[in-house]
Amino acid sequence: MNKDSRFGLTPEETKGLLLSVGQRGMRTLSPVEVGRLFEKMRKNGASKKDCARLVHLEGEDMIDKYCRLKNLPEDLVQDVGFREQNSKLVFSVATEIARLANKKRFPQLDNEREMQELVSLGLAGHLTGPKTREILQLRQKNFHQSLQESVEQVFKSRKKSMERRIAVGQIMGQALRESLKELTQLERDKRGAIALRNLNILNLSGVSVGTKKFTLIADGAAIQTIDRLPENFETIFSEQLNGDD
Repeated sequence: MNKDSRFGLTPEETKGLLLSVGQRGMRTLSPVEVGRLFEKMRKNGASKKDCARLVHLEGEDMIDKYCRLKNLPEDLVQDVGFREQNSKLVFSVATEIARLANKKRFPQLDNEREMQELVSLGLAGHLTGPKTREILQLRQKNFHQSLQESVEQVFKSRKKSMERRIAVGQIMGQALRESLKELTQLERDKRGAIALRNLNILNLSGVSVGTKKFTLIADGAAIQTIDRLPENFETIFSEQLNGDD
């Protein structure tokens, strides 16, 4: 019997956790998927200390950070990655943004919209974990301000736009969406990269594929590639994801 079976994990899930927490360059799971497995352990009787011990973490704070990611809207989770994935929303920023889901702490805000706007800022490379935390502190104290005003106050001046373009599209077709649910984030992203290569789109910085939406990121000269995508690109990209000719 696998030693972690009492916490509901399969051997493959245990291996994924061990490879993905603290093992830069060897990760097989996204931060969101890591958080889901810790949640699974907790539901099967594990304490936060048990979770931390399994993946050789000294403290329990990181378990809370991973589990907090479940509060992000479902159509944003594909964008969350680890620090070495420079086309992703880094974990340290994502876990702070997820705090906005707490409507008791932020009762006056349009929580989901502000999470979406902060994710866009993070994907554009503007945010760090500490800066995001400062923004949230302002949102809590000065909720009458707009999010943009809070961001500018933290950065002291209007931030210049980076040379980065983000495009979000819909995954077309319910059958395709259902099949994508069976894949890990890494597997979905690899399928997205293959789809772009098949379409001869080779110069983007990254692609994130969820179960309902996908995100394309371009830097510098590659921004023109996104600007020139055809109006029916969602259909074309979905067909490639599905393996259609």
